Amino acid sequence: MLVVRRTEADLKLSVRPTRLYDFPFSGNGYKIRLTLAYLGLTVEYETIDLLSGEASSPEFLARNPMGQIPVLELEDGTILRESNSILFWLTEGTSLMPNDRLARARIVQWTCFEQSNIDKVLGRTRFLKRYPDFMVTTSADWDQWYATGYRALDVMEAELREHSFLIGDQFSAADICLYGYVHCAGEGGFSLERYRSVARWREQVQKQPRHLLIDEVGTTFPPNLDGGRAA
Repeated sequence: MLVVRRTEADLKLSVRPTRLYDFPFSGNGYKIRLTLAYLGLTVEYETIDLLSGEASSPEFLARNPMGQIPVLELEDGTILRESNSILFWLTEGTSLMPNDRLARARIVQWTCFEQSNIDKVLGRTRFLKRYPDFMVTTSADWDQWYATGYRALDVMEAELREHSFLIGDQFSAADICLYGYVHCAGEGGFSLERYRSVARWREQVQKQPRHLLIDEVGTTFPPNLDGGRAA
């Protein structure tokens, strides 16, 4: 099994991240939290309550006009938004983002796949199972989401049947990206029993050093860089 052991000293960042604006339930935010933990980077953590409308406050909209989390603030005041853009910026120059041109293209391919077929489906069903009053849905909506979600899981299963990770045998930003919502797909009503390769992959991700659970947050993040626990 390949694991990543990177520390803050390994990174050649010209400016450092200082604060993460996030909603703890979010798989998109979890991607960034995992990346920070894996890389040994510590930031201040500020919860933005999506349910109370805090993301629509003038103060937060100044950071992201779309009112979406996560948002990463750098020490020079630069604001990064869109989870996969933040993921790419954080992992550049580390073993999580290979130098090989094709491997990098594969990572972009999987991050696009995640936004279209995982976030909008597995993420949505999980959110609406937890917060059913957030929006009106129909049985047709759920049927479509499950059909699309299972098709996406089939694609992942086929890839992971041949390789340990999503771009081969190297753990990468692609795995972090998709793990964010796939690991908790059952909370949205998806049955993962037949996805044995996906299950093995989830276990491999959980064995990465400094792995943290989705609900492990605090006023600073990561709360415990030496935890090394598996989800």
